[in-house]
Amino acid sequence: MRGAVRGGPGRTARGANAYHGQVERRPEMGDGRAPGVGDVRRAVRLSGAVTSAAAVVCAALAWWTRRTPPRREGAG
Repeated sequence: MRGAVRGGPGRTARGANAYHGQVERRPEMGDGRAPGVGDVRRAVRLSGAVTSAAAVVCAALAWWTRRTPPRREGAG
């Protein structure tokens, strides 16, 4: 989610992150204000939309590959 918020224009992301009990200090990125609650909500919606779109594309590809008969060798 942090990456989605960082991608917003006019936003700054900074601070410490905790991963598996280890705290990492991250450098400041961006030239604007710190993200607020509304920015996080928009990032969550964006993440959900991208995930949904990827699922639809994968399902369509799976359907299409099952529907298309395999090509025979030497045919052409």
